[in-house]
Amino acid sequence: MLNDKFETIKTSLASRVHPRRWQVIHVFAHDRAATEAKFEPRIVACEYAEFMRLQTEQLSYFCQARRSIAEDVCMAVAEFDVVMSSRQMPRDVAAALTTAWLGQFDEETVFLTNGDVSGSKARGKYLDQLNRSLFFTDREAGVLAVSPARCGIFWSAENS
Repeated sequence: MLNDKFETIKTSLASRVHPRRWQVIHVFAHDRAATEAKFEPRIVACEYAEFMRLQTEQLSYFCQARRSIAEDVCMAVAEFDVVMSSRQMPRDVAAALTTAWLGQFDEETVFLTNGDVSGSKARGKYLDQLNRSLFFTDREAGVLAVSPARCGIFWSAENS
């Protein structure tokens, strides 16, 4: 079930972003009813991707990231075009969207990304190493969030 609280926040920010940006950026939070006895993040991520009608073949290669790194990735994805690396969203709007999205997830949440996040800051290194796809586009970046109670995606999918 789509999280209404987050959708309200997203709608309030929408007018400050060019409509074209909303065509390539996918930011959702969904509530879920845990049915498994033991929470398995990658299995839940695969189920969520299937629910969103995304490809799942490359999910096993996604990197697990700390919340702080997930925040850096979300900021980069919101603020900058993945193909040209040009600013697409005002920094304060990107920060508000990132904060609102991350605020939907508790401490049990596991964050998965499609790029190398081994450095302390994701921006430069991360957006240059996009090699895993969910949307069948040639340039993607983002974060999947999975927890027993909620799943979400903060993603940019673009063709060059």
